[in-house]
Amino acid sequence: MSRWTKLDGRTAWSYLTMILFRAAAVAVLLSVIAPLPLKAQSYPTRPVTIIVPSTPGGGTDILARIVGDQLAKQLGQGFVIENRTGPLAGTAAAARAEPDGYTLLAGLNANMAEHLSMELFKLMTGTNFTHVPYRGAQPAYADVISGRVSVFFDNISAALPQVKGGSVRALAVTTAQRSPVVTELPTVAEAGVPGYEYHTWFGLWAPRQTPRPIVELLHGEIRKALAVPAVRDRITEQAGEPATTRLGEIEPFVKAEIAKWADVVRRAGVAVQ
Repeated sequence: MSRWTKLDGRTAWSYLTMILFRAAAVAVLLSVIAPLPLKAQSYPTRPVTIIVPSTPGGGTDILARIVGDQLAKQLGQGFVIENRTGPLAGTAAAARAEPDGYTLLAGLNANMAEHLSMELFKLMTGTNFTHVPYRGAQPAYADVISGRVSVFFDNISAALPQVKGGSVRALAVTTAQRSPVVTELPTVAEAGVPGYEYHTWFGLWAPRQTPRPIVELLHGEIRKALAVPAVRDRITEQAGEPATTRLGEIEPFVKAEIAKWADVVRRAGVAVQ
């Protein structure tokens, strides 16, 4: 069970431009917004699709719907969630979309590397597990609950209902500090793996050639959305932590994450599939 924040993903991320919020913090990527050309001022004139590369009910899906609902209120157009199961398939579809601002991707680091938290755990403990890929959290929970799978690393937003309902037992959180949502759970480090830490971060992405004025407009609108008390409360209820990140800090952050997790991939011998 992991909490909101960080990671890698060079293959698909290189085709996309990150627009706005991440969640380890569900963090706003702030920018100074200059006067916008007519094209951005008239955007959007029709509904916007947000591709969620997983099944409904998971952390990414929940966050996308919270932010999408608020953007619809602010911009006067619908923000429609389209679930495309399979992280690579959904991400690739967004990358190939027309770069006009009408197709976005709700992405997180785990989209590109649904299992590096476990690989890091294996490296640090000398244990071995067989990686079983799933197209979303709900099918994975079905197999954990039935006993077909022994353990599952997931985001708190999707895991909490299962834990509270008694379907599964939470063992630890993967962040450096305990989660304020489940303070009784130890961190993995406290549970016996000193130095272990893994976060999940979320972002809203657009195809690479999306006009800068549209990116900046969305950027500002998401910042406004995340400042709405009701939105912040809903995110916090899902174990998210709204925060802010300056636009110029995004690229260095992502590059650092790529380097960090590329090293884990190399040491673990993970093959790209």
